[in-house]
Parts: sequence; C-alpha cells; structure tokens
Amino acid sequence: MYGAAMNSPSAAGRRRRRPIGLAALRGFEAAARQLSFTVAAQELNLTQSSISRQMAALERQLGKPLFVRKTRALALTAAGMQLQHAVRQALTAIDQSVDEIRGVANAQRVTLSTYASFASLWLAPRLAIFQRRHPEIEIRLDASDRVVDLQAEDIDVAIRWIPPGRMPAGQ
Repeated sequence: MYGAAMNSPSAAGRRRRRPIGLAALRGFEAAARQLSFTVAAQELNLTQSSISRQMAALERQLGKPLFVRKTRALALTAAGMQLQHAVRQALTAIDQSVDEIRGVANAQRVTLSTYASFASLWLAPRLAIFQRRHPEIEIRLDASDRVVDLQAEDIDVAIRWIPPGRMPAGQ
C-alpha cells in the first residue's frame, strides 16, 4: 500500500524538489548588486575566489548561468535578474525579522571606524564601560587602516590621522 501511495500523482506533487544550497545567496545578492565578485567579496569579508566558487556552484545547482562574465565586468543574465529580485526580497525580510527578534529595530546604532591599533589599545577597553552605561546604543566598530567613505559605508564617526593635503575629496 505504501509503494502505491508514493507512486500516485498527488504524492509525487508533494515530494520536495531538489533544493539549492542557501549559503551562496548572500554572496550572490552582493555580487549581483555590485556587478563585481571582488567588491562583493570585500563587502562580505571573503576572498574574490570564494565568491567566484560560490557563484559557479550556484549556477551548477540551478543549471543556468546567472552572470555574463566579460573582461573586468559582470552583467546579469535574465535568470540572474529573476533570482536577484527574489533573493533581495527574501534577505530583506529575513534581516528585518532578525532585527526584530534581537530588538535592534528601535535601537540607536552608531558605526565608528578607526585604526585597528587605536581600536584595540585605547577604544575597546573603554567601550565596555560605555555599553554598561548606555545599553540602548549599539556600537558597531570597523577597525581597519584604510580611509573610508563615510556616506557610502554608512559610518557615523571615523577617527583617523591624515596628513594635510591627503584628505579625500568631499570629506
């Protein structure tokens, strides 16, 4: 009886299709938005080759190309555009839900960027005291030695020493 039920059309319709791995979807979303594996990798703190391998695996799983690879450029295929739309909506909904669960939706958030040495030697020890006094404020710390674009990277405060005349335009 069990074997007959599994072969019926209704049982076949309920059978789960072969799913794709979800790990590469955040990498795909970044690569599709940036149209660059390199920039997507930097955004996600991965290597370019890691993003490239993720995209190749995703394309194999789907059985269709998602990107047209040109010399130093990417473009989305029709399948890539379709998937980008769905993934963007899904990730936005997931991220919003996670923020609500964490209680971050209404929290004040300050993103601070400074040198790694300053962050570890002076700032980090003091942040614990600040967090105890102000638990309602979420501090996000970007500790890197590169000059950042405050608007593009959504950074509220940057602490840097830059020699006169070397300040980036618009800063």
